[in-house]
Amino acid sequence: PVHRWLLEGREEDARQAYDEMMKALDALIVDAFTWPYGGEHTGINAFPWWMMTHASHTDVLLGDPSFTAGERKALRARMAFLTYLIWDGEYLPPRKAGFGWGSAGMPTNVGGGRGALSALLSDHPQADAWIAECVKYQTYVVQQYFGEDGTPFSCPHYSLATEGGPVLNVLLALQSTGKIGDIRKTFPSLHRYAQFIVDMMPPEDIRFGMHILPTLGDTYWEGNGLSGHIAGMFKESDPKLAGALMWTWLNSGRSLQGFINAAFFLDPTIPAQEPQLKSVVYPGFGAFLRSGPGTPEESYVAIRFGDFTIGHMHNDAGGVHWYARGVPLALDFASMYTPHTASPWWHSTLSYNHQEHQTPVPCPGRGAADCFYTGKNWYEHQFEPDVALAPIADEAASSITDMNGVIAAFATQPGADYVRGEANRRWFEKLPYYNQGEGDPDPWTQFTVFDKVELAHPFRWTRQFAFVKDDSPAGPNYLVIADDLAGNQELEPAFSLWCLANDVQDAGNRSYRFTGQHGIDLDMFIAEPAAGRVQLGEWGHKQGFLGGGEEHQKLVRVFGQADGGGFRVVLYPRKPEEPRPEVTTLADGRLLKVTLPDQTHWILLSKDPVTVTDGPARLAGTAAVVKRWADGRAQVILLAGGEAACGELTLKSAEPASLRE
Repeated sequence: PVHRWLLEGREEDARQAYDEMMKALDALIVDAFTWPYGGEHTGINAFPWWMMTHASHTDVLLGDPSFTAGERKALRARMAFLTYLIWDGEYLPPRKAGFGWGSAGMPTNVGGGRGALSALLSDHPQADAWIAECVKYQTYVVQQYFGEDGTPFSCPHYSLATEGGPVLNVLLALQSTGKIGDIRKTFPSLHRYAQFIVDMMPPEDIRFGMHILPTLGDTYWEGNGLSGHIAGMFKESDPKLAGALMWTWLNSGRSLQGFINAAFFLDPTIPAQEPQLKSVVYPGFGAFLRSGPGTPEESYVAIRFGDFTIGHMHNDAGGVHWYARGVPLALDFASMYTPHTASPWWHSTLSYNHQEHQTPVPCPGRGAADCFYTGKNWYEHQFEPDVALAPIADEAASSITDMNGVIAAFATQPGADYVRGEANRRWFEKLPYYNQGEGDPDPWTQFTVFDKVELAHPFRWTRQFAFVKDDSPAGPNYLVIADDLAGNQELEPAFSLWCLANDVQDAGNRSYRFTGQHGIDLDMFIAEPAAGRVQLGEWGHKQGFLGGGEEHQKLVRVFGQADGGGFRVVLYPRKPEEPRPEVTTLADGRLLKVTLPDQTHWILLSKDPVTVTDGPARLAGTAAVVKRWADGRAQVILLAGGEAACGELTLKSAEPASLRE
């Protein structure tokens, strides 16, 4: 009724909404007199959430002049009682009293409920004290859940739903009281987070006809609803960002859902402005690389390395999430929890020591010595799972960074972008999994402790990306990935690439062709290792979370050796009728040459500085690209300090730079 009244202005809807609100508040008060309960009658999760919604509805109703002074007083009295309840010191007892707060989002809900109610009753005698306490609490929450670079603590879904949602909604409510000042100045990391949620958005997904969140971590197919909620927060202090947030909301589903319904905050007077997107890095999360932003054939690559975002994330350091030339191509599975695909082998990154059965092996029986689950919490299974090693945080240092890695270098230049990620590899967990048709991809039970492995010879993994870009979004826009595993003496690494493809075929000479599902195929050229096992596979799911759809991808998994060697791969997307490039490995694998009908590229990716030459091209340093067109024009690109030359065109710089004839 409140929404109908807002949209249509019918007084009978306002009257119905008032009557329903009074009944709902009276029911909550009855619950409160018999508190504490089991469950969530006046618990720390649902009740504060309800109160945020009730506060926004009440705010609308109190603005309707048709209600009498007595009716307003009765409504405010009930809200005041419930406000005193949620502010009671015993409502959220400290952990030292033995009270479990549940997940990290739950006490945040209480803080959100307190803030919304305090803003609603901003003329209450206790309001100033309440609001001051709210700002103090929200300051702690912002420091905990948002990095200085704007990076969220959790994956895209949860950063918008349970961190950014209640925090930003409540700060909007508090801002409306005029008692907390400019949020951009008070909470600069939230201003940067607002830019982050614009920057992270992929191009429009042709499967849904809108932009959806990158399905990283526990994120499913969904739009960016929060961007519409918070556009008004920066209307005055950063109108350009406010317009970009509004544009993002309009083009990603226009959701009005949230802890406080967005209809109560949405400011339709903010003019939408299409954001001027570019390649950017957020060290706490990763990098977002773009070519041709805003065009029908935009390319977008999200690369996962970061030392801040860990909540509801997967074991996906170095993972690639790729929309190529306007279509989804190589994405993280949008499987949320049902099924769960958290382990590294379900992502386009590295994993280790795969032990797979050639044919399904029946479980020998509960308690049998050769059953995987003997000695662990029992998991009912028909077949024995395959197993592999997944990197985990260094137990000695308790460092999550050693699982997620860090971005050691980033550069964006005309013609190419660059990311260098690094991660220590010492501790691993031996995890079970099933391939298609055998069982759940993540067969675990609560409180199961899997075997841990500590390497006698730890090593540091370096993964470098060159995203080679063309002036035209329809031109050669492709990825080169180089993994350096120097020091690895114990593990058999595996390089996985997942692609939204209908088929994958061996194209000969260590190359594979994925037939894409949406008009763009992908050629995969394996330059390193030059020999060895390559596994083709597939996996798909029907999303069980919130009634989602189906998704199927094809796999190429390249196996290496426990000898310190690494991987070097070219991934080239193209339309089926377009020419296939020729890829040549030079200088003992340190230099890749990509030959096309009208141009030739040389790509250097090396962990340590080297100097390599081929014909007119000379590249010195760790990361560089040289392009030469058939008409003699050339471009040299330094993605890190060094020197690059093509004929007479020479560039030397200690920093990333580019030069073009």
